[in-house]
Amino acid sequence: MPPSTPQTKRCQRNRKRSKRRAILCPIHGCYLDSVSQKYRLFADRAGQLQERGVPQKYALMLIASKTTVAIEGEWLEAFWCSQCQ
Repeated sequence: MPPSTPQTKRCQRNRKRSKRRAILCPIHGCYLDSVSQKYRLFADRAGQLQERGVPQKYALMLIASKTTVAIEGEWLEAFWCSQCQ
């Protein structure tokens, strides 16, 4: 097996980066661009936490001790295509 070159190492590093999600505009069919910051989502009911895999007892304790609980890995952001703007 030949020794790896700097070019090979760079390509391997690039594969680890997250790629742009291919979200298409339902009207125009072109790619959508994120035009806003990400807003975190919060749960204010135990059922919302249970839907995400939190055990009922723990979800009830969290909501009782805190008014809202931040939901990890979920957010809200706006997307627009260049033609819709």
